[in-house]
Amino acid sequence: MLFFQVVFLFIMVQKIYQDLSQRIPFIDYRKFDSLDELYLYLHSMDEIRYKEIISNINRYLQSDLYKSNFSIDSYVNRMADIIIGD
Repeated sequence: MLFFQVVFLFIMVQKIYQDLSQRIPFIDYRKFDSLDELYLYLHSMDEIRYKEIISNINRYLQSDLYKSNFSIDSYVNRMADIIIGD
């Protein structure tokens, strides 16, 4: 579960963005022309939209995609593979 109820905001490398943007709920900073525009979007977000984003993030954090790519266990396993070898 998401403890702090925050909305993910990212600027991603294009390849990562193409691979993950449809599967990870986040706000892409690149869709805004300025910080002011981003601020206005976030500031004007209604509670229903906010809760929808938080719900999607929580669902993602419980998903196999997250667990297999970004969990602590996944990170440790990848580091062990690099250090020890496959």
